[in-house]
Amino acid sequence: MFSFHYLASFLGDLEYCDDSEHTMDRKFTLWPVLFASGVVQSLTTASRIISETNARLQNENASFPAIHFQCLETLHGLLTWHHAMLESLRAGLLPLIVRTASMPKENTEGVDALQTLLDHILPGSTVSYTVVAELKVQLPAVDSIIGPEFQNSRYASSWESFVSLARRRIDLMDEMDTKASVVFKACDNMDCDTMGPKTNFKRCSNCREAYYCSVDCQKIDWGSGGHRKRCHSIRTHSLKNDLDAKNRAFMRRLLRADLVERRYEEALSLHDPGCLFFLRDTMRRDPSDLLVTVLDYSANGYPRMHIEGLAQLRADDERGAVYWEEHIARAARSRGRMELHLMLVRDGPGSDWVHRRKRWLMFPQRSEYPSFHHALLQIFRHREETDETETVAQIMNSAVKIH
Repeated sequence: MFSFHYLASFLGDLEYCDDSEHTMDRKFTLWPVLFASGVVQSLTTASRIISETNARLQNENASFPAIHFQCLETLHGLLTWHHAMLESLRAGLLPLIVRTASMPKENTEGVDALQTLLDHILPGSTVSYTVVAELKVQLPAVDSIIGPEFQNSRYASSWESFVSLARRRIDLMDEMDTKASVVFKACDNMDCDTMGPKTNFKRCSNCREAYYCSVDCQKIDWGSGGHRKRCHSIRTHSLKNDLDAKNRAFMRRLLRADLVERRYEEALSLHDPGCLFFLRDTMRRDPSDLLVTVLDYSANGYPRMHIEGLAQLRADDERGAVYWEEHIARAARSRGRMELHLMLVRDGPGSDWVHRRKRWLMFPQRSEYPSFHHALLQIFRHREETDETETVAQIMNSAVKIH
């Protein structure tokens, strides 16, 4: 058991070292190797076993609780990768959390990892289909070990918030998995207005990303649409994405559900005159720039929404996560009927939960009519410098159709 203590100490030292470029490169190389060797499962299992027998072990060996909390502290730094979270859940993470939170208050003083897990890391992981599917299995089993000690603990409200969010995501997953669920697409020939069920479209056999309603539309896009020039690059870029199709489809559906439900009402950049002034200034300095709606799920699993200029986001994308050229070209050919939505999810190491690496996922949206972004651009580029808050509010209920 003491070998876990030494391992946890080593991983903890690595986790909390500086975030210089060289150190982060070493982390990105080392963490997958550690995951493959079973570190997450081992630490979760060790900590869970100690938590189950903690009262007796405290009397026999006072160092065991310290080992338990060291393992937990290290785990909370590892679980920001969704595949690590999945492995830990299968090894008993939820019972571990409940039993640790049920300990006497004096035993958990200063255990920040537990609060961070409940407030940020666990909720943030519910953007992943595989994690949500495992939560559907694990949550009912945990109910039997929740007692008065846990219900009266300072962690109870955070647990209830997490469970509430998890159940909503489980409902979304179940809806997605039903046979009645229909995925909609739009023809990638931007001169075509056809939208409908995905089954009505055929996919480009090379890049496997572009969809067409007919052979004629595919030929048009291959020639005058420019797909011939970018098809190979699209395929190359998509192969770099290590996110499987099921998780990506769930994230797309989650973004769609949140965007339709919120309809930009919570996009603070559209309510603050100062932010509106900044957007207008950005658009006037570079009239060719496009707008991107950013939904950032990295803090606690709920989206924080704002709108930003594409040029700045592209400059910030140091890892080349998004194939910007393709999205810019398609948006330019859409006659204002395409919006770009960027989803940010936490997925990687860092020295604290705020600065974890974020995964960038771009999901375009097509509308039958000029889009919300198009209407904003018209306001920012052509209106006089007045308070645009009321005008923006009037167009916030634009229809949202994501493909």
